[in-house]
Amino acid sequence: MSNRHVKEAFVWGRGYFDMFSLEIFIETGTFINNKPTLFHEFTHYLQNMTTINGYVNIDKYIKIFLTAFSKLGSDENNPLLPLSRYSELQNVLQNKNLDTLRESRCLGMVFEDDEYKFHATELDDYSITMIDINDTYNNQLKKIPFIAIDEKNIPLNEIVIRENMAMVNSLIIEKEGDIISSEIINEIIGYQYKEYIVLFDFINNFLPGKNLLKLVYCISEMCLNLLPMGEFAYKIFYFIKENHEELRELDTDVILNKIKQAVNYDAVYLKLFEALEHFTNEINNLFDSFNFRENEFVKILKDFHAFLVKGIEYRSIQETFYENNITNEYIQKFVSVIGCPIIYFADSHRTEIFSEVPDYFISNFSYLHGALKIFVDLYYIENPKKCPFFDYNICTFIKNDNCKNNYLRNHNYDIYESCLLTNSLLCAGIKKRDS
Repeated sequence: MSNRHVKEAFVWGRGYFDMFSLEIFIETGTFINNKPTLFHEFTHYLQNMTTINGYVNIDKYIKIFLTAFSKLGSDENNPLLPLSRYSELQNVLQNKNLDTLRESRCLGMVFEDDEYKFHATELDDYSITMIDINDTYNNQLKKIPFIAIDEKNIPLNEIVIRENMAMVNSLIIEKEGDIISSEIINEIIGYQYKEYIVLFDFINNFLPGKNLLKLVYCISEMCLNLLPMGEFAYKIFYFIKENHEELRELDTDVILNKIKQAVNYDAVYLKLFEALEHFTNEINNLFDSFNFRENEFVKILKDFHAFLVKGIEYRSIQETFYENNITNEYIQKFVSVIGCPIIYFADSHRTEIFSEVPDYFISNFSYLHGALKIFVDLYYIENPKKCPFFDYNICTFIKNDNCKNNYLRNHNYDIYESCLLTNSLLCAGIKKRDS
């Protein structure tokens, strides 16, 4: 898959969360000994499923799928998914496609040589500026705040804010608490990919000695729950810089309340939450208008949207999801409402799901995961050469070379009646069920 960038999580392992296939990839280790990386990536899943920013992204994601169905379907009951990104799908979607949706999340950074690059600047460290950047997906200028550090101008875009928030959960798992020593802070800030933790560095510089982890997590959380995110991020960090001498004399929770008051957070968030009812009705009307009642993939997308709404509703009654002691109970309260991603350990070719997940969710999620993965693989791979589940254990069928070498377009249903690929292809409408 193009532009899949595996980032290094500080001193921990390597992994990523793929929002398009709802999957956590861990390069090496196990569920037990790789918790810092695992919970870093799980935080990205929470961001997707419980914040306004996540809701808006997935709303766009589902609309891309439904547009593909409505324009390229073979018939109402069994619309065929496009088998290649080079098909007429690109002409149908125009600028509102998966590629531009990815790009709109990292405005201000350039992806080059498998890593993100940042623009040089002569501004003093911690200077804050606002720059208009064209968002191709929305075909409009978007205001992005930048913070200068080490002669680089770092955008406070969605990716940077998400990474700072996720890093906090990695540290909590590693250090088992929310107070970290100055030695560890200096080690983190001296990290070679310092640009990704610019918020951590900024807050530590202006509010030293406070509960740095809670401040970084909660401020990032605020940004992901306010639209337009860039403008509110600018207001938050400008307020911290301008009032740091007064703020540093206050307790951490009081500082957070002061920031909320400065940006009118509660009123803005409430207004956005009320608007979600409109968004939900809009996408439900979209589902109903297609009349694809017999297509299982569309039904699963609708069920997925219902999971997303549950996560947003659950989030609306919580002051924050910050927890200074991440336990199984902490995870289960989320899993019971919004489920969890598939976790794949590459070195052992093994998949795991967080413990104590209800059986009904494991089966539903595996099916959803399969359908989404099929769509994304077909969108990004012109001629898929093997079953995309061959390296995974979520398929209960005993895998062999025939599975590995099987082309998706020539799947033999007489042989593989119980495999996940078969079920996913059928539910997506790519293959027809025998009458």
